[in-house]
Amino acid sequence: MKITMDTKIRKVLMIGVDRDFQPRFESLLNDAGFDVDVLGSSESAMAIAQSIALDILVFGFPLANPTMSECLKKIREENSPCRRSAVLVVAAPDTVDEAREIKDSGYLRILSTDFSDPELNNEIDGLTRFAPRLSVRIPIRLEVHLGTEKAMVLSQTENVSACGMLVKAWRQLEEDSKLNFELYVPGEKQSIKGCGAVVRHTFDGMGKVRGVGIRFDEFSKDGFNVIRNYLRHHNQS
Repeated sequence: MKITMDTKIRKVLMIGVDRDFQPRFESLLNDAGFDVDVLGSSESAMAIAQSIALDILVFGFPLANPTMSECLKKIREENSPCRRSAVLVVAAPDTVDEAREIKDSGYLRILSTDFSDPELNNEIDGLTRFAPRLSVRIPIRLEVHLGTEKAMVLSQTENVSACGMLVKAWRQLEEDSKLNFELYVPGEKQSIKGCGAVVRHTFDGMGKVRGVGIRFDEFSKDGFNVIRNYLRHHNQS
C-alpha cells in the first residue's frame, strides 16, 4: 500500500518580518515542508494566535501595538492554543543583542537577517525537530528493514509530538533507517499508519539504548490530524 501525506505537519505564521528578508526565509521554509502565512500586523497575528494552534510564530524585531513582550505574554497564557508553540525572533544585525534580552517561558530562538542560506537551513533543520511533546505510552507496531531482512516489532511510545515520537527501544538502529509504523491511539477505532526515519537514540546511565527517536515522514489517510488533535486535547487538559 502506498502511503501518502494529505496534510502538512508544520504550520508557521510570520509577523512583521523585514520585507527584504521575508521572501528569502519564507522560500527556505516552504522547501523544508513548512506551510507559511505572512502578516504585517502584530495585532492581526495575535487574533489568529489566540484562536488556532500554530507550530511556529516568526516575529520581526522590534514590534509595536502590541509589542514583542505583549505578544509573548498573550501566546503563553494558560488557555492559549499557542502556549507551547516555538517562537523565532528575526532581527537586523544591529538589534540582535537587544533581541537576545527577550524573556520567554517557552521555546524561543533569535535569528539575524544577515545569516547565510546554509546557516538559515541549519536553523530550519532544528525547527523540524521541535514540537510540543506529550509523555504518553501508546502501543506501536514497527516494520523495520534490517539488511536484506524485514523485522516486525511490537513496542510502545515514551513520548509523541506532531513531528515524531520516542519509542521504547529493543536495539540500536542506524540513523536515517526507514521504517513503517502502526500506532494504536487510545479512543480511536482505527490504527494510524505511516512511515518515518530514525533520527536519534537515547541512552541510560550504563550506555545502553533506552529509546529510538523516529521522525514522521508520511501518514496514510487522516493520520496526521488524528495525532494533532490527540496532542492538542491532552496538552490543554
